[in-house]
Amino acid sequence: MKPAAPGRALLCALGLAFCLSCAHGLRSSGSHEWKKLIMVHHWPATVCKRAEDGCRDPPDYWTIHGLWADKADSCNRSWPFKLDEIKDLMQDMKMYWPDLLHSSPNSTFLW
Repeated sequence: MKPAAPGRALLCALGLAFCLSCAHGLRSSGSHEWKKLIMVHHWPATVCKRAEDGCRDPPDYWTIHGLWADKADSCNRSWPFKLDEIKDLMQDMKMYWPDLLHSSPNSTFLW
């Protein structure tokens, strides 16, 4: 398992805190009400083993699967993803939040 560099760990923590503070105002919008967000990680080798087609070269360290609302029945797509807003984070996103099951331009399907 690769340890996170202290600077990256701090960056991730600050990014998560920012996301949570921004999302706080959106937490009860219509049928998408939630009380907390859950940070979900996964072990790539297990994900790839269970996948129908497997994966190519999965990382040998825990990766992020997502930030999930506790009461969400489906994805809330009312807050659009804008790739240009995370260009400076792309290298870290591809490393720590890879999409193991879908091939998409810039690896952005899961995000």
